[in-house]
Amino acid sequence: MAVDAAEEHPDDVVSSARLETFADGVFAIAITLLVLEIHIPAETEDVWKTLVHQWPSFLAYVTSFLTIGTMWANHHRIFTVIRGTTYGFLFVNILLLMPIAFLPYPTAVFAQHFDKTDRFAATMLYAGTMALITIFFSVLWAYAGSHGLMATNAATSRVVRRRGQLIYRLAPLIYLAGGLASLIDPRISLAVFIALAIYWISSAAGRT
Repeated sequence: MAVDAAEEHPDDVVSSARLETFADGVFAIAITLLVLEIHIPAETEDVWKTLVHQWPSFLAYVTSFLTIGTMWANHHRIFTVIRGTTYGFLFVNILLLMPIAFLPYPTAVFAQHFDKTDRFAATMLYAGTMALITIFFSVLWAYAGSHGLMATNAATSRVVRRRGQLIYRLAPLIYLAGGLASLIDPRISLAVFIALAIYWISSAAGRT
């Protein structure tokens, strides 16, 4: 039976089940595509030399894999304290998923140009994508709070306090600063990205 569009208002709070299912699919595809960018040694190549030469690709893969995994965990955490969704919230969520789905591309570019003369552009592409993701996470969170989509309980209060920590507001700037550090040494940039990934993991793991 078709649902009359007039029965549903864009600001109505509805179940977020379909949104979460769609988001889970995007996260799963993005995290899987990362490995496809790692070169498989050809029959004529020396396997060990090829693998050693690709160390930036492996580090970039691990960093992005753990980061996307933590993003998925944080996204799931958000929906444990949200009582429903609106059409506006759906589109904000789509804006968040856009750079997440795009992440395998800058990861591959960063890894392939890590030690090249054009490494700055590649590093800034990766840093800019990560900064955009953190910004959209903040926008998603702010939208939910300003539109009354959060449940009122102790668990919500704990998550709200964590999201208010300074690191969440500074994260975009830290990623961009990490990208700029490639002008000095790309290994500094990689260290910044790895450090942030470790922080996100430890922060998520430490939540109760």
